[in-house]
Amino acid sequence: MSRVKAKFTNEIKQAILERDEYKCILCWSLQVADIHHVYFWLQNESDETRNNIDKWVSLCRNCHDWCHSCKSWYWSRQETINYLNEYYDR
Repeated sequence: MSRVKAKFTNEIKQAILERDEYKCILCWSLQVADIHHVYFWLQNESDETRNNIDKWVSLCRNCHDWCHSCKSWYWSRQETINYLNEYYDR
């Protein structure tokens, strides 16, 4: 299978921001700068649902950078997954 790239329309970005109330879901800052994928790249490289809004969250730049640091990656990843699970009541 080939990798499905993140291809967002403005409508998808808007839906993610609205769901997250235009706030970073980790620190609740109103300075949202990025949309962040919550699953590891290898888990999604060929997933047909990779671009669904329930796999992305809104983050400020500081939290997004922090998510990619070695020490916080697993904790922040789990926090974003927990947020989506609670939101979608899974």
